[in-house]
Parts: sequence; structure tokens; C-alpha cells
Amino acid sequence: MFRYEKPQKGRERQFHQYGCEVLGAEGPAVDAEVIALNVDFLSQLGVQGMTVQLNSVGCSTCRPVHKEKMLEALAPRKDELCKDCQQRLEKNPLRIFDCKNDRCQVVLKESGAPMILDTLCEDCHTHFEGVKTYLGTMDVAYEIDPKLVRGLDYYTRTAWEIVVDGVGTVSGGGRYNGLVEQLGGPTTPGIGFAGGVERALLALEVQGFEWPQLDPVDVFVAVAEATADTVAMRFLKDVRNAGFIADRDYTGRSVKAQFKAADRMQARFVAVFGGSELENGTVTLKELETGTQQEFGFVDAIEYLKTR
Repeated sequence: MFRYEKPQKGRERQFHQYGCEVLGAEGPAVDAEVIALNVDFLSQLGVQGMTVQLNSVGCSTCRPVHKEKMLEALAPRKDELCKDCQQRLEKNPLRIFDCKNDRCQVVLKESGAPMILDTLCEDCHTHFEGVKTYLGTMDVAYEIDPKLVRGLDYYTRTAWEIVVDGVGTVSGGGRYNGLVEQLGGPTTPGIGFAGGVERALLALEVQGFEWPQLDPVDVFVAVAEATADTVAMRFLKDVRNAGFIADRDYTGRSVKAQFKAADRMQARFVAVFGGSELENGTVTLKELETGTQQEFGFVDAIEYLKTR
């Protein structure tokens, strides 16, 4: 993905995104399911200290009511708002709650502008209560953030963000029942989330996460003669079936390069297959730490590895 806005720490010009979308279901249970999946994904990566900020942004029934009340409260003080919020007041007043201008936030508070939660229609209110109930059932902790909004009109009802101390928002999502229809398709409910891979990695870095070390390779199979390739593949499979971690080169590199690859993988042994091994039906095992090497038949080689 690519970002037009000014890059900053954890928000790169080019970034990578993971996500989830669910189309066709509109009940509150699926909202809770998707939020729980969002949390579980980050949790299993190792991210800690997450806070789920939750809100409802209403629908086409209750948002016009909210917009009218926002205009009534803010119109007399429109000139005190920043230029962006003056435009938002006419187009999408909800976005004013998302403004980072301190003066706009003061005007919002002093004018008594209503939160969207205060004007939800009955259906949206029932849906939001259902989402909270299901989240509670699934032991997903959350905080209500009445200022959490979405900038696009096709978003409806449930909206959330996952925030991590010292990092900020690492993932977020929302329901978008109006999107498919806006694109020319049939009315189709939808909900989903997206998160930046780099943001998740930053959260892990800030929290001092230590990446687990990969298990070293027990046996690296090196093919010194192309004609021995099929025999080497059979040995690779037999070694793995015996319970060892084994790997090989698939790019046709030289024997020297294959040994370097084995060293990078911290392999204990290199099993070499060349012309003489092919002719004798054997394999040469070299222990990298000691430099000693011996030639074995296939079965004897595996038995020897078990003793080592």
C-alpha cells in the first residue's frame, strides 16, 4: 500500500497491510467476532497492552438527525472553527470530532454539540448494545470513545480502533453497509478491519519483544553432482521422517555456496551427494563444528545421526 500523507514514525510512504472482510452478515455477533479476531491476531503476534476503542457512527436514519443538531449547535460559532472543520460542518459534521485542532475541540465542548451516541436511532442503539454484549461474552475488553468516527459516508454503526501505549493506533475497522451499494452493487452489509504490518512491528519493538530464534537445521543436504539430485531428495525425506530438521538448496548453487548456506542455518551436519556417493549408494556426512566426515549407507547414516 502507499500513503499520500506526510510519512512519520510507524507510518511509512510504502507500507504493508493485513485485514479481514465479512460480507453478507449484519447482526452484532459478527461485529464482535471480527473485533475479537483483530485483537487475537495482534495478541498472537506478541503485542501487549492493547485498548479497543469502540463507538457507533449511526446510519442513514440517525446521522441526518445528528447533523441537524450539530449545525444548530455549531453554526453560531462556525467562524471559530478551522477551515477544514468549516467545510466538515456542511458535509460531514462527524469528522469535526476527529479534528486535531485544540480550538475546534474547545468549541465542540462549549457549544454542547451532541455525540453521535446521543442521537442513535432505535435499530442502531439495539445493534450497538448487542455488540457490547457479545464482546463481554467473549471477554474482549473495550472502552467507549464517543469521538471515534469515520471519514467516509458508507461507514455505518460499529467503528473501532486498537491503540497501544507509546505507539498509537495499530489497527482499526468498521461496518460499511453502504459501500457495495455505493459502488453500484446490491445492498450488502459488510464489516472489516485493516492494520499496518509496520505498526505492529513497531509496537513489538517498543515493548522490547525478543524474536524467537529458529531451531538450527540438523542436516543440510548438499548436492555436488546434478545426477545425484533425485537420490538426495529421497534422503532428505528419509531424514525428515526420522524426526530431524533438514533442508537443501533448490537454486543450483555451487557446493561451496551450499556449505555457506548450511553455515548460515547453523546446520550440525551436511550430507553430501556427489558422483562417488551416487556410484557407491552412500552419503558423506560432515559435522561442521568438528570438520570430521564419514561415508555411510543411507540407513547407517540415519542411525549415526540418531546417536549424535
